[in-house]
Amino acid sequence: EVADGELRGSSLEAVAYGAEVAKMQGTSATAIVLGNEVPTDKLSSIGNYGAKKVLHVDDTRLDHGIIQAYASAIAQAMKSEG
Repeated sequence: EVADGELRGSSLEAVAYGAEVAKMQGTSATAIVLGNEVPTDKLSSIGNYGAKKVLHVDDTRLDHGIIQAYASAIAQAMKSEG
């Protein structure tokens, strides 16, 4: 979750937990960040929490709480990752 260009602590905790679960399963974690105007350094910092890959969807429709935009972005990310 991003608010005012900052990643929420609870979201970073979720990434760390997901990375640990992925490690136990013998795979790696991929994080997805939905929202526009997220600074590159913030995206890069997600790797410090265990994500091996970070996908960023920068779409202004996400700023307006349009559920279909979120669903579409997540579906496309899942499809691209296989």
